[in-house]
Amino acid sequence: MPSRSSIALLGAVLVSAAAAGPVRADELRGIEARSSALGGRVVQDAGASGGTAVRIALGRRGRGWLVGLTETDALRLRVSGCRGRFRLRVDEGRWRTVRPATDGDGVLRVALPARAATSRLWFARAAGRRACRGLTVDRVDVVAPPVLLAAAVRGDLLDAVPGYRSAFLRTFGGLTPENGQKMDVLQPTWGSYAWAASDRLVRFANEQRLPVRGHPLVYWDQLPRWITRPWVPWTRAELRAVLRGHAYATTRRYRGRIDRWDVVNEVLDWTGRRRPSVWQNVIGDGYVEDAFRAAHAGDPGARLVYNETGIEFPSPQQDAAVRLVADLRSRGVPIDGVGLQGHLDVDGPPSSEDLDAVISRFAALGVGVEFTEVDVSLPGRPTTDVLARQAAAYATVADACWRHVACDRMTVWGIGDDHGWRGRDARALVLDSGYRGKPALTAVREGLAGEGRLVEQSPAARVAPAH
Repeated sequence: MPSRSSIALLGAVLVSAAAAGPVRADELRGIEARSSALGGRVVQDAGASGGTAVRIALGRRGRGWLVGLTETDALRLRVSGCRGRFRLRVDEGRWRTVRPATDGDGVLRVALPARAATSRLWFARAAGRRACRGLTVDRVDVVAPPVLLAAAVRGDLLDAVPGYRSAFLRTFGGLTPENGQKMDVLQPTWGSYAWAASDRLVRFANEQRLPVRGHPLVYWDQLPRWITRPWVPWTRAELRAVLRGHAYATTRRYRGRIDRWDVVNEVLDWTGRRRPSVWQNVIGDGYVEDAFRAAHAGDPGARLVYNETGIEFPSPQQDAAVRLVADLRSRGVPIDGVGLQGHLDVDGPPSSEDLDAVISRFAALGVGVEFTEVDVSLPGRPTTDVLARQAAAYATVADACWRHVACDRMTVWGIGDDHGWRGRDARALVLDSGYRGKPALTAVREGLAGEGRLVEQSPAARVAPAH
């Protein structure tokens, strides 16, 4: 794993090299903060000036940014892509208009109040003007929340299994239905939807104010019998209508209540070829595009994700997935993200270098990345050494997600070991059978909070306490 100092050095290079443009999605970060007004981001890296630097991507609709500042006499701003003027306010003071002209060394200096150890800085575009594309702010310290940790949840266990609901609520900050939105559940007979179980799970999450990942709209497995064994063979036109209708109806129903969807799940096999399925065999390669366009029509505001297994490692499958996403993006297909499932084994997890490389490959295409179904199975008895190795594998994933601006969520595929899809003996999750935190939970929390260290070889002292 790269050291913190090497990451900081790379950050300094990125700040220097890209000061003239907006933030690239594939950059590493020190700490990320978000505007309270917009959906963009602030990226902190080590600054070439000896302090720290925050580069702010204002975006096309930028109105205001909120940044925490350490005590200093003045800010140093590098401005790029501006048309006209922008406005600036420090703390609760008055707004003032600032011209994008800079001084001799290319830096605009803004005085700060001497009375405050920390200040809050707001940027806004002037009325009727296009916002600047980016600003670089030197000598700034940003404190940001950790990346979201979520989990797959089974609706049938929420009330039926003691401790399941409370363990989820105290440990995780987001939800994916484990099986409750797969097509065999939602549309058991042609044109007849069974929404009740999915509705209950989404309502539960919404009441708890937890974000929901919908999962999945189109999948080669867990299909209803009427799809896989029709009385009369499907024509291409008929099956396209079924696929598009299902994707549209499902996203339309949950518009505004589910923030992102796994639109297509597991398109490729390990060789990089298209996985045989009823969708692929009858519709052909175009079924992926059909699914994304229909999902976007159902909910234009949702983040649409291509979810794939096994691409955490360098392989022909990973190469093919990158080509697939690049092709979809080049043709204007509304794909916003890629999900790396992360079903791993303690004996052979990906390295930090593997994960850095794959995240950067996809992020460079302009899409977000998240880990969507993470678990790490054990080879046998959960000894101290084995649990430490499991924690280290989880930490590698969490730390990789935190380091990359493009990654904003990590989902563990289950709550406790008793109900993991890989079986109880695999003990693949971050909570044990009694819903107590394992060393893996501590490692994940530290990694997603940006502490950037693997769990030590003494996990017993690091088990998260049962609440």
